[in-house]
Amino acid sequence: MNANGVITSVEDKDAAIKEGTATLEKGKTITKIGGIDHYIRSSTVFFFYETETVDDATVVKNYGVTVGYRDVQTVSESKTVSYVADDNQALAVVAVPVGHTAASSDEVYAYVYDKTPTQTLENGAIVYNYNVFMNGEATTVKMKTEAVDKVGVYKAVETSGFYALEAVTPVADKTVSIVESTYFVAGGKLYNILSGTEIYAATKNLDGAIIKLEAADLELVFGKTLKVDVVAKDDNAQYVIFWYE
Repeated sequence: MNANGVITSVEDKDAAIKEGTATLEKGKTITKIGGIDHYIRSSTVFFFYETETVDDATVVKNYGVTVGYRDVQTVSESKTVSYVADDNQALAVVAVPVGHTAASSDEVYAYVYDKTPTQTLENGAIVYNYNVFMNGEATTVKMKTEAVDKVGVYKAVETSGFYALEAVTPVADKTVSIVESTYFVAGGKLYNILSGTEIYAATKNLDGAIIKLEAADLELVFGKTLKVDVVAKDDNAQYVIFWYE
């Protein structure tokens, strides 16, 4: 189109559509297509679909769309995908012949700040009640067994109102040197911040014990040292507690 708004040339966009085999992993920003690294952005659009034959016609079913590396569903089996990428191999659109599934819920973590439960009776059975911080709030979780032996981070799984708590060992007491909206560097290691990453500012008492957790953004503050405990999978931060020294 020239300065007068007149179309002077037309580009066949179909020529930009390519095919190759690939796998996908939720939260990862790089995937290989046909053995070549391609980059998944927060704006990359994924079309997931399956097909079946009905009355000699191909019908699309189980289709859906996700946007960005944070929410794309994992496809562990190599599939032939159609895609559009720029000259730097950054992906704009990817069509994947796999049935669409809604984004799975992220794991839930709880910080147990009192290892001694209160006991109550329900239907004649002892119930153990633990004080925790979970989903950004102070609350109590019920357990059928006295299974907590220390203060700290636990993976929490709820079934019919009762919880199972599995102890998690974070990468502890690391100094943060870089903070960006999608990642941070702590102890010399880069961690991605995903849509489901939980980040909490800790309030500690004089003995160094955590007495409060509040949802907050990581931020470097001049004259202070930013410290973190991190629960991560690969390079992806799942649960972060931070404080300043």
